[in-house]
Amino acid sequence: MTISHTTDRGGGATGLGQSRSQTRARAAHAFTLTELVLVLVIVAIAVGVAAPSLSSFVRSRDLSNTATRFIAATRFARTQSISQAVVYRVNIDSFQNRWWLTKADETGVNFVPADPSGKTDCTLSPKLGITCSLSSTNDVQVIEFHPAGQTDPATVTLTGPDNGSIQIACDSRFDLYRIVPHEGGIR
Repeated sequence: MTISHTTDRGGGATGLGQSRSQTRARAAHAFTLTELVLVLVIVAIAVGVAAPSLSSFVRSRDLSNTATRFIAATRFARTQSISQAVVYRVNIDSFQNRWWLTKADETGVNFVPADPSGKTDCTLSPKLGITCSLSSTNDVQVIEFHPAGQTDPATVTLTGPDNGSIQIACDSRFDLYRIVPHEGGIR
């Protein structure tokens, strides 16, 4: 085995490794511990400044996602009522901060859970609230969906932190529930 020696431009022999100037040049491109700590401090400050606005964004998304889930529940109740020829209900309990779906049993008099597994129940986050424009019995407001495609017109208001709210409404017996648009996004 032979080892060849070459000379770099500075005239030094490189041998098996690199020249000292090449090693120093490569070391000059590395970061020092002080530089790394300084970058981490700057990143921490930037995250600290951005965190409040990010948490506000997450809270507004929670309200929006809840409104979307409520609309999906009303459309599911309407579709199931039509396809099964059974009255469905969306039950809203403002005091317990929840809603759930029920359907008429075989007699058509009593209402049972639409899904015994509880997949059609929704308990809101403690930061959110729900109210309905319909009159209530036993602190529960009921929106009925009939097999002919009719429903009870109502306005449901979801409220969130920072006085944000979203209104969901159905204006006539044959309309679908929808988010009521208003100026400036979430109120």
